[in-house]
Amino acid sequence: MNIKYYSDQSDLFHLTANLSKKIIKNHAFQNGNKRVAFIAADIFLKINDYRLQRTPLTSNDNSEGLADAYIKITINQ
Repeated sequence: MNIKYYSDQSDLFHLTANLSKKIIKNHAFQNGNKRVAFIAADIFLKINDYRLQRTPLTSNDNSEGLADAYIKITINQ
């Protein structure tokens, strides 16, 4: 990712947040940008031997907290 090479950022979690932010702000899809960003972040972390959580979110789970977190990442990054 460009942030790693251009700003010497090596913190994995900052890189993950940056990846998510770029996907969300790019608005590549009409709908589902936050979901795609979440999946990309999850895969990126799994490649680097981390997990977001042990059990996946289901349709019954309250995911508003996750959406709020992504909005804060996008605004603050």
